[in-house]
Amino acid sequence: MNKQKYLIIFMVLFLGLGFCIYQYSETFKTEIASATSTVPNPGHLWSSMECNSDTLCVDATNKRLGIGTATPAAKLSVSGGDIQVETGQGRFKGWYNTGSGLAAEIGISSGEAYLLSYNRSTAVFAPINLQAGSTTLRLPVNGVTTLTNGLSVTGALGISVTGAYYGFTANSTSGYSTTFNMDDTGLKISHDSNLRDIRIVASYGGVVLSPGATSWASISDERLKDILSPLSNGTEKLMGLRTVYYKLKSDSNNTTHIGLIAQDVQKILPEAVSTDNNGYLTLRYTEIIPPIIKAIQEQQTQIKILSDENKSLKELVCLDHSSADICK
Repeated sequence: MNKQKYLIIFMVLFLGLGFCIYQYSETFKTEIASATSTVPNPGHLWSSMECNSDTLCVDATNKRLGIGTATPAAKLSVSGGDIQVETGQGRFKGWYNTGSGLAAEIGISSGEAYLLSYNRSTAVFAPINLQAGSTTLRLPVNGVTTLTNGLSVTGALGISVTGAYYGFTANSTSGYSTTFNMDDTGLKISHDSNLRDIRIVASYGGVVLSPGATSWASISDERLKDILSPLSNGTEKLMGLRTVYYKLKSDSNNTTHIGLIAQDVQKILPEAVSTDNNGYLTLRYTEIIPPIIKAIQEQQTQIKILSDENKSLKELVCLDHSSADICK
């Protein structure tokens, strides 16, 4: 009787334990299902992790990882923050082909940022193109840096290259080029082999340096001008100008020059004087040439008059004194 009693008690306990285990397993499944749909990244399979913009998102279907985004668009997508490398040297690398081909690297080394491109197979550096829309800045390994579709600079532009010769070349869409360079002799501006003019234009004026020329020519076509009046009193104007020897106060070499004083010219020929942005007077010497020509013309007219008068007086004298030296 006692054995049967114990057997019945054991069976009841066993069935109760089995029921509890069943109930617990069902409850656990329900919690897991609930966690998968409502709790980001519950800590089980990566393929079942819920994508959420507030946490880490693993897109197993497209094999992408997102940080701060629920829809990563690349292998690694980061949204809403920075990527920061807090070490003495940090680098980001990318390459075209696994194990070979071109590679690009951006990083920080020895306190300086750098950007480089190289061939992973040959370990030889490659050119770098920096592109924004249709504008491309090409940085070659060795050679000439090229820029397409123009350059706009706000502030100062400096070009500093170690060596005896350096500069840059500007190419036009029609195939012509102009080179600006500097060496030990100074700054040089040169055109290509097509022998085109070099022009410096300021608003409605300018100058031209033609192939083979040794001086600048002013733009002076009559078709560009409205003639106001002829110039007069050239001699009188020139007589009011002071010609001097002078030295520039800023010239440490004390080089002696000859010229005019802008203030004197301004009183007589204000058209030849301008004021620069610092308030100093500038003088266009070429605009003094017309008064000089006019003065010569006036003097030639006066010489002609005097010559005619002298001829008439000579004829009168020779009528009475034919043996005089001036009559022979």
